Amino acid sequence: MSFLSATGVFLYIKNAIHKLIVTQRRTKADKAEKDLIVAIALLHDLVSMKQSKFILEAYNSVSKK
Repeated sequence: MSFLSATGVFLYIKNAIHKLIVTQRRTKADKAEKDLIVAIALLHDLVSMKQSKFILEAYNSVSKK
């Protein structure tokens, strides 16, 4: 991943957070593990791109349902 706009970074983070939430709700362990691996990879990419400051902002925007 090379360049993302601020909106792209925000959506990327929301996807990672969604994967973390879904992981907790999965009943099938293999799907939960896959979601967790994807979430970790997404967040790792963002930290590598020095975009971690947006993670908390995106987390706070996610519905708490």
